[in-house]
Amino acid sequence: MIYYLIYFSILSLSFFLLGSKKEKFRAIDIYLFFLISIVIIYMAAVRKDVGYDFYSYQKIFKHVHNSSESILYLSQKYNTEVGFIFLCKISETFPMLIFIVACISIIPKMYFIYINSNNRLLCLAMYFSSIFITYDMGVMRQGIAIAIMFFSIKYIEQRNLKRFILSIIIATSFHISAVIFIPLYFLSNKRLTKKTYYVVALISLILSMFMNNSILSNLVNYLPQGLAASKFEYYTSFEDANLTLTLIKRIAFLILFVEYYYRKNMNEKKDVIFLNGYFLSIITTSILSPIPALGNRSTAGLYFLQIFIFSKMFDNIKSRFARLCLFVIVGLLFYISLRGPITDIYGFYLHYQTIFD
Repeated sequence: MIYYLIYFSILSLSFFLLGSKKEKFRAIDIYLFFLISIVIIYMAAVRKDVGYDFYSYQKIFKHVHNSSESILYLSQKYNTEVGFIFLCKISETFPMLIFIVACISIIPKMYFIYINSNNRLLCLAMYFSSIFITYDMGVMRQGIAIAIMFFSIKYIEQRNLKRFILSIIIATSFHISAVIFIPLYFLSNKRLTKKTYYVVALISLILSMFMNNSILSNLVNYLPQGLAASKFEYYTSFEDANLTLTLIKRIAFLILFVEYYYRKNMNEKKDVIFLNGYFLSIITTSILSPIPALGNRSTAGLYFLQIFIFSKMFDNIKSRFARLCLFVIVGLLFYISLRGPITDIYGFYLHYQTIFD
């Protein structure tokens, strides 16, 4: 299948370029990164009948594009954020909407990878098998929101709260889950103690075992009614797997990351943001665990920051054997991530096709 072929091709190419400090190999890495990025953007931009929510988005587009009603009214009517309604309004056709969304959701992520990683192909493989497949090829509104959330990280570094909040407001106009990024601003510039990371992670795991829908419903009551409440009700209709194993896996990698950070004494602001973002994904997933679909989807942007931690680790690992072991672990971890949507019983990704087929 084309998805596996692309993933393993990028992964294989990245292996030979990992951690290389030779200028020639750096240039090859950049060249291949841009070439494959173009292929990936094209893949999402011209797809047809592929991905989660494709048909529901198509249905919304038909209703919205042909309607003379206001964007705010249509947003409430179709339980869809105003940003996406606006894009439906300005797009002449549904394929044009798909093309526009692919560009504004994927290109910023590619740029973010380019400026934040020396192992760009490896990050590209991790991105392709996770955020790209599930969101940029599926849940498009959240794909856009995640791109804007990444853009907001520079304002976290600059400690510019006004611009950060403005960025998150824009992101929530495409997917309300972007509000989960807000705590990262206040947590970002503090590398916590090992004890804090581990104790809070353990409490989060225990909490997830006792959280239930009624407790979460009471928390949601404090949020503005309307879109937030309707989204909560929507996600409760999904029958996803329990998140306990997901949390255990995330905590296991958190331990790996924290130990690495402390051993290498990593205190650079952006590195701390990546670690704390991943840490925050564990806390948030725990709170939202009674509704697995909500817990999984809403934390995707935070969870995705792990790819930059992995990239940094490959920069500093000297032992070839240790590097190989980590590479195998990363390859398997993201293969499982890729396999999930592709083997979905509904076959959303089963047969890739384009508008030209």
